Amino acid sequence: MKDEKEWNAFYSKPNPWGIDGSLADFTRIKIINNYFKNNKFKNGIDIACGEGFLLNNLDFIETKTGVDISKNAINRAEKKYPKIDFYVGNPFLDFELDQKFEFVSCFEAVYYLDTLEERKKALKNLLRYGKKDAIYAFSVVTIDSNKFREYFTQESFLNLLSEEYKVLKIVNLNGSYKLPIKILRKILSIFNKKIAAKLFFKYMINAKKDDIYQQLFICKSL
Repeated sequence: MKDEKEWNAFYSKPNPWGIDGSLADFTRIKIINNYFKNNKFKNGIDIACGEGFLLNNLDFIETKTGVDISKNAINRAEKKYPKIDFYVGNPFLDFELDQKFEFVSCFEAVYYLDTLEERKKALKNLLRYGKKDAIYAFSVVTIDSNKFREYFTQESFLNLLSEEYKVLKIVNLNGSYKLPIKILRKILSIFNKKIAAKLFFKYMINAKKDDIYQQLFICKSL
C-alpha cells in the first residue's frame, strides 16, 4: 500500500481519480441511496473518504465523518463540505476516535492493501468504529484481477468478510451496459448526469454476473 507521502502526492491535484461527479459515480450514489432509502442513521463514518464527494451525497446519514490518509484530500474536503467532520489518519492501522458510529462505509479502498493478511487486519480494525448493531458497507471491484492489481471475486471477498462479518446483502454498483443502453445513457448524461443515473440505475442493480465490475457488500459484525 502507498504511504502517506505517496497518497499526498497522488492528491496534489483535485479529483485525481477523475470519478467525482461522473455518471458512474452518480449511478452508484443513486444505488446506495436507494438501498438505504428506508433507513436513517444518526451518524456515519466513511473510511478512505478522499475529497468527500461520495460521503457528502449519502442522504441517509444525519451527522457525517470522513477519514483519509491524505492531508491534501482532507484539506479540500474540509473546504468543500464544512458540515462534515474530517480527519487525517490511517484507519486501517492506528487511527482511533472516541466516537462510535451506526454506519461505517469503505468504498474502493481495501484492495489497495497488498497482502491478504493486511486486508484481513484492516477489516478487523474497522470494527472498532461501529456501534454494537452498526451497519457496514464495503464496495470492491469483483473482477478478480487485471493489469493494475489484484482485486477480488465475489466469492473471495465473501470468504474474507466471513471471519468478522455477516453479509446481509450484495448490491451491484458498476459494470458494463449493452450498447443501446450505453449510448442512451451517454447522450442523456450530456444534459444531466443525475437524471441519467436515476433512469438507469435499476438496470445495473439487475445486471448479469458477467457484466458486473463493482459490488457493495452490506454487513453486520458477527
